[in-house]
Amino acid sequence: MSDDVERVRAAVSLVDLVTQTVPLKKAGRNWSGLCPFHEDRNPSMTVSEERGRYRCWSCGATGDAFNWVMETQRVDFREALEILAKRAGITLEARDPRRASQEQSDRALMAAAMSHFQKALLASPEAIAYCEARGISQEDREAWKLGFSPAQGGLAEKLRRKGVDMDRCEELFLVRRDDRGGWYDRFRSRLIFPIMDHQGRPIAFGGRIIGEGQPKYINSSDTPLYRKSRVLYGLNAAKHAMSESGMGILVEGYLDVIACHRAGLPQAVASLGTSLTAEHAEQLAKWASRRVVILYDRDEAGQKAAEKAAEILLPTGCAVRIARPQPGEDPDSVLKEKGPARLREIVEQAVSLAEFRLSRVQETMDPLDDGYWDAVAEALSWAADRPEIDALLIPAARGFPGALNEQGAHGALRRMASTARKRRLAGAARPAAARAAGPKRLAIPPLEWTALRAVFSPEGRELWRQERASAEWFASHVGRRLAGAAISALPGPEAGLNGFLDSIEDEKAREVLEEQWMAQEAEPMMSESAGALARLREMAADRKVREGRSSALTADEGLAEYNRRLRERHQPTEEEAPAKDAEDPFA
Repeated sequence: MSDDVERVRAAVSLVDLVTQTVPLKKAGRNWSGLCPFHEDRNPSMTVSEERGRYRCWSCGATGDAFNWVMETQRVDFREALEILAKRAGITLEARDPRRASQEQSDRALMAAAMSHFQKALLASPEAIAYCEARGISQEDREAWKLGFSPAQGGLAEKLRRKGVDMDRCEELFLVRRDDRGGWYDRFRSRLIFPIMDHQGRPIAFGGRIIGEGQPKYINSSDTPLYRKSRVLYGLNAAKHAMSESGMGILVEGYLDVIACHRAGLPQAVASLGTSLTAEHAEQLAKWASRRVVILYDRDEAGQKAAEKAAEILLPTGCAVRIARPQPGEDPDSVLKEKGPARLREIVEQAVSLAEFRLSRVQETMDPLDDGYWDAVAEALSWAADRPEIDALLIPAARGFPGALNEQGAHGALRRMASTARKRRLAGAARPAAARAAGPKRLAIPPLEWTALRAVFSPEGRELWRQERASAEWFASHVGRRLAGAAISALPGPEAGLNGFLDSIEDEKAREVLEEQWMAQEAEPMMSESAGALARLREMAADRKVREGRSSALTADEGLAEYNRRLRERHQPTEEEAPAKDAEDPFA
């Protein structure tokens, strides 16, 4: 597979690929354009054809052609490789035939099971009547490929007669072995909801019982094709609407998803058989890049689940809102009883996590209750910014005990909220720090950087070889490490920039050098670089002499006098001092 990757990488023009999504303009040696991964008004993304890399100096998005396809088309690496290979006209090497054959067989079994369930639904007046009573039209049944599994089943017997590996069918959660060694259907007397992957292929099933009985729902367990902690029901139908609108709607179950789509909210998806996970949140954030609305039932369990889901979604960077239907309502019941306009209105009126938590406190507690004001402060601590805190705090502070006036109440409650926020952040895993806007300003003196920039050109690398540059010439920690990494990788005269950078073994140093190279607009003048190297050599020799003299002085008074004179003579000059507010990328 590695050969495939390199062949495809060499054949694909990143600039041509990116321009299919983003218009680019030439900017020096590179290209620039608006970044599609955040709301970019001024071009902040650089694309290097020479390195085959892109980088946004605002949100930090970076990668190569494979990353670009994975992020813009929301596919995994293998799918990105196949897309780019097709684009380049390259035939990929065959995958492990045994593994591919087993996966094909599994998918064929799931497709056969789905077809069986669909035919059983068409033949069951009971199941059709149930669907009609629940407002599930024939159009819905066809669009969502719904099916039915009768009380007597029938799937297990059909698969057995075809000579299918029944143990594998059990792994796929289609059948189960009975006490006598026979097989029976997992799903019986149930309306069947096929669960699709993002490409619309069946990978699991869920079943809702028709009539009385428990459990009400049965969902497939994890199988070779299905991981419930990763899969969102309805994503295959919702992904394009989510991508176009930048918004996703998270609901609790199959019928809620179908109801939202029928009401003109095609961005709805649901997690199934498990609470929302971080992997679910990542899937949502890939497609709904700006906002996720959580629309759960208004009962106590649903509201607590909504709070938890919001906390899981926040680290993705999406704006999270929680919808508030009336008590006892869910999307399916709202659609049937009040119509699609009311359901859309509930979604539009969704509130932030801070406002949602505050309303929950005010609905369930009395200001005279012990812990009321602590609960209010905890709710306010989730506010996204100062304006939101101000908007929520002023009405919330009415009746605050012990305050002489409104200003005092506001100040006291604000301090409580600040303390609650610090306590929560200190006790929880902090989300990754936001990437700094723009390339890092290195903690390195200008003179050292002038010399280092030379390695980005063939002439400069040849200059370093001829001058036998040494990392010891560099006084700063950052400069010494970058110089050492560059010297160890200096290629022969025939190697280009890619060969040079790719051969740097220090991964962090390579990353820093590549970032700085993509950020600079012009090549350094060789005369400046040569002069900088010569000056660094002289300064290093001077340091060595001074260190020798210092070690020769043993008397405390003599050493103190020497150091005093040394400080007077060698205050750092501009060329020796790192840039102000610069960053050590290795710290």
